[in-house]
Amino acid sequence: EATNAPRKTFLKAARSLDKAKAKGPTGLGNGHLRLMLSTGDAIAASMARYLNALRCGGWNEHLRRLLNAGDGLPLRQGGKVRPIVIPSATLRLIGRIATRNVRGDAERYFLHGH
Repeated sequence: EATNAPRKTFLKAARSLDKAKAKGPTGLGNGHLRLMLSTGDAIAASMARYLNALRCGGWNEHLRRLLNAGDGLPLRQGGKVRPIVIPSATLRLIGRIATRNVRGDAERYFLHGH
């Protein structure tokens, strides 16, 4: 079970995300998430509580659909059209925090002999 991460953990992860990336279906982009978490006020605290609730599985059916959805776009490459999907920036932020927690173990398992 995930423990609550402090706001600073989310802010650090948000600062490492590319502000130019597309927002995805929620409409909240990386720059917006970074700004909301950087204020240090009640809004930032509420955002950290929301992100912690998501990390711990606090998803209702509608929110799950929204966050797991992606915006599909056609990308033309060499005369062909390749479909790409832009996921939720919120989900990317939560995923970044989750993978940081297991990165060392994953590197040891996958990159070193066992």
